[in-house]
Amino acid sequence: MIQKSEMNDLGVKYQIIQNKLYRSSKCMFEPRCKGVQHFILDFLRYNTINDTEFILNVRDNPQIFMNTHLP
Repeated sequence: MIQKSEMNDLGVKYQIIQNKLYRSSKCMFEPRCKGVQHFILDFLRYNTINDTEFILNVRDNPQIFMNTHLP
């Protein structure tokens, strides 16, 4: 089982708070993170969403497997 503390190592943490985007400074592949950031910001320009946070895998391979149980 994956612990919550390990989840941050699986990708990049993004937060949307009051329709503003925040991203963790740790990114394995910076151009890809900036590309994701570009599309999210473009979306937020025309849409309002509730506060949320998520971890996005920006690597080329899956970081968890189908039989892994998340907390």
